[in-house]
Amino acid sequence: MPALRKPHRIAVLVPQLAIEGGDAAYAAEAGLLVWMTCIEHLRRHPGLAVYDAESTPLFPRDGHFAPQHALVGATPVDGFFASTRRDELIWLELGLPKGVVKLHALPRAGERKTFEGMGRMLGDQLDHAFNSWLSGRGLAASTRKLAPLAGEDVIATVRVIGSGLVEHARKWTA
Repeated sequence: MPALRKPHRIAVLVPQLAIEGGDAAYAAEAGLLVWMTCIEHLRRHPGLAVYDAESTPLFPRDGHFAPQHALVGATPVDGFFASTRRDELIWLELGLPKGVVKLHALPRAGERKTFEGMGRMLGDQLDHAFNSWLSGRGLAASTRKLAPLAGEDVIATVRVIGSGLVEHARKWTA
């Protein structure tokens, strides 16, 4: 029997996200929503071991909640992620409601790579970026596509939940 391949261990960092117009104040909340979407989607891939969102507590940062340690600037060999033995950290760069999706990947070896997502809707762009990245790692494409998702959908959701999250973050006391 052939040896099983070890899963590719990753952690997803909060995206670098910009929102156009009057909803720009909720970019951090939109980032959390996209971050969770990425984690939930990627953890279903049989070749990946994704660092779980429940292991990344949210703390207030600049009046918004942000996952501790999962911020852009982290590395697979830093004080936190080295102990989790992640092979690679990934994060998105995107603009809402319409913009190019870029997936950035930083492996332990340290050479950062970028994969662009093509497609008409945000969900299509995410799927394309994820599958390009997976292919670059010698892994099979995702067997599940993201549900149809538009940048406007993320903004509409953030309009509903954003002010409540900001209010809780500003009232937080440790």
